Amino acid sequence: MVQKHELEKHDLAKEYEKLQRTIHQLQGENREERSAIEEDQWEKIDEVKEDNKTALAQMIEVGMDSKGQLTQVTGAYKSKRTKKESYEKDSQEKLSKLNDLTTMTAELKQQIASSKKELTERNKTMEDKELRIYELKKKT
Repeated sequence: MVQKHELEKHDLAKEYEKLQRTIHQLQGENREERSAIEEDQWEKIDEVKEDNKTALAQMIEVGMDSKGQLTQVTGAYKSKRTKKESYEKDSQEKLSKLNDLTTMTAELKQQIASSKKELTERNKTMEDKELRIYELKKKT
């Protein structure tokens, strides 16, 4: 029985060693497979990162171009708005001046008409006086 026991113990030890080697072998394979998968995933991450960098660089370039165009358009807009405001101010000043000149012209026309009327009345008065002088000369 002791021998049987010793044999079983020896068989179990051999089986244990065999299982230990298998475990170590499987752990080694697992490490290698995990390492290969991890390496592959890191490569994929690097590729995605590079693609993202490229896409980001393109987006930044497009953004900078758009910003440049916006700056130009904004500058042109401000320039044209300033010009328009200047024209509007000029137009208002000229309209005001025109209104002043129109008022002044109307006043001058009224003065001219008044002066003409006065001259006409003076001419009548002079004619009447000349007629009176002529009549008085005839009487004498």
